[in-house]
Amino acid sequence: MADYGRCSSACTEGIGIWQWASNDQGSEPDVVMACCGDTPTLEILAAVSILREHLPDLKIRVINVVDLMNCSRKPSTPMGSAKKISTALYER
Repeated sequence: MADYGRCSSACTEGIGIWQWASNDQGSEPDVVMACCGDTPTLEILAAVSILREHLPDLKIRVINVVDLMNCSRKPSTPMGSAKKISTALYER
């Protein structure tokens, strides 16, 4: 069943960690897989599945980007917030 609260939050913020696809459980990930768009997202999920099959102890964090403007280094857009992204999503 879909979690509309998380979906709404990810859409509002423009980026978010997909806990259901990640297995780092809040610890430092070994690898971060990030995607934006329908086809890259499917490819990332397939890659995560393969990694889990062959490297079950690898801690993986999956990040989905809904709004690329959120990745802007300069906050020239309302969503631009590179510092938030690099510290809060890619690290522990």
